Amino acid sequence: MKNIIKLGNLFPFTYNAFIAKHTDVICPLHINSEYEVVIVCGGAVAMQIQGKEYILRNRECIFVLPYETHSFATPEQSECFVILFNPKIVNSFFRQNKTPKSRTSLLPSSLYEYLISNREGEYFDDLRAKAIAYPILAEISKQCDFENSVREQNTLFIKAVKYINENYTEEINISCIAKQIKCSTASLSRAFKQSSGITAIHYLTLLRLERAKDLLTSSDCSITDVAFYSGFSTTRNFNIVFSKFCGVSPSEYRRKRSVNTESAENQKL
Repeated sequence: MKNIIKLGNLFPFTYNAFIAKHTDVICPLHINSEYEVVIVCGGAVAMQIQGKEYILRNRECIFVLPYETHSFATPEQSECFVILFNPKIVNSFFRQNKTPKSRTSLLPSSLYEYLISNREGEYFDDLRAKAIAYPILAEISKQCDFENSVREQNTLFIKAVKYINENYTEEINISCIAKQIKCSTASLSRAFKQSSGITAIHYLTLLRLERAKDLLTSSDCSITDVAFYSGFSTTRNFNIVFSKFCGVSPSEYRRKRSVNTESAENQKL
């Protein structure tokens, strides 16, 4: 059974660096406000960044810039480390190197062993964060190509992502988001689509669905309560959207996850 990363745990970003280890992982499409590095420890990981697909294998790493849409999953058994860096730790490097043309690099054995020796689930202070970030950036600088053009970030898009990330479980819509960031719905829709490749409502829906999946598997909440706590206006709307995106109803998803969890626990005994 593959493990689904809970997107709600990824923000807001209030530390210098955080490292997590994942096995047979599925991380749905999302947008972070921090820099992210994914390092494969075994098997393979399929990543999609801004609509472009990458396959990573052992000792390979890839970086994701703030506010880039990305997702990753495991086409086979795998282990990977995901490291999130506060922008203040690595901003100067990416301001200097600007827009990436290539993203993947093969880490030297010594650096790879050092990185995976760090404890997962650990938060790092400024000094340790830099000790981890700078050797990775050195390899990125040597192995990746960058364009001279400046990668500009749309201010409206960034404001919208921040607002959605903080309020996606509330009763908000495109008009509400536009009002909060002081722009027209047309300007918001255009900025979001151009910057991420998806609409603001699509992104909002993805976050709500991940919240719903978390509640369905980790709580005894009724379907109605799951819908409410995830930001859906009605149970009927929740059932329709969930079935469309996930291929099964919320009740069936809960049942299947429960069966898979019990099976995994039995195999451990």
